[in-house]
Amino acid sequence: MAEDRSPFFLDRVSFTYPGAETKILDDFSFSCDPAGIVVILGPSGSGKTTLVHRLAQGVRAGVMYQEPRLIPWYTVEQNLTFALGTQEGVDELLAMVGLQGTGRAFPDQLSGGQRQRVSMARAFGFPCDGLLLDEPFQGLDVVLRYELIYLLLDLRRKRPLPIIAITHDPREAALLGTDIRVYTGPPLQEVGRVAGNPRGPGVMDERTLKIESSILELLGTTSPPGEDANRTEETKSVAKI
Repeated sequence: MAEDRSPFFLDRVSFTYPGAETKILDDFSFSCDPAGIVVILGPSGSGKTTLVHRLAQGVRAGVMYQEPRLIPWYTVEQNLTFALGTQEGVDELLAMVGLQGTGRAFPDQLSGGQRQRVSMARAFGFPCDGLLLDEPFQGLDVVLRYELIYLLLDLRRKRPLPIIAITHDPREAALLGTDIRVYTGPPLQEVGRVAGNPRGPGVMDERTLKIESSILELLGTTSPPGEDANRTEETKSVAKI
């Protein structure tokens, strides 16, 4: 593999689920900046998650899902040790995600946000070539969602990795991505791209809001009634984090 190429790469791939007639991927290619964060948006059922699964094949990837997918009868420490293959560094990982002292707790003793922090520690602790995020912040309240996004970006500064992230939230995409892509399907097809904020991921300013508007245009949607007011309050919440 060339050093200047992202590990997440597809070249003219086609894929259909067994027994199905509709192609999810049809002569589909994918490449990206190895130093970037690609955020993928599109309708449910268009093939985004299938794309992530295909990108993960043959690649050492740390993965975060909407559900943390922790083993319920293992403690936090045991979950991380099992995933990483060693207990070495587990305490440091927990400290990095703000979960010092929780190693002996079981997943059902943690909040939803704490479980996702464990999932994030597992993803970054794994000896991987990149991260795949399949809507890991979906369903969390606004403040917690953005706290985790900023935590993710902070961890990435310490361990730079290419990231492919799926989300349904244009604001989240605008805040997180350096390369935002909107798709339709099936079969999965790119509608268009929006460049991330030139000041870098995690910056909430007027440029970020314009990026969000561009994403909404590509999605073919406008804000529903009352959404603008909600977004204003959300922007204020993000600014406080």
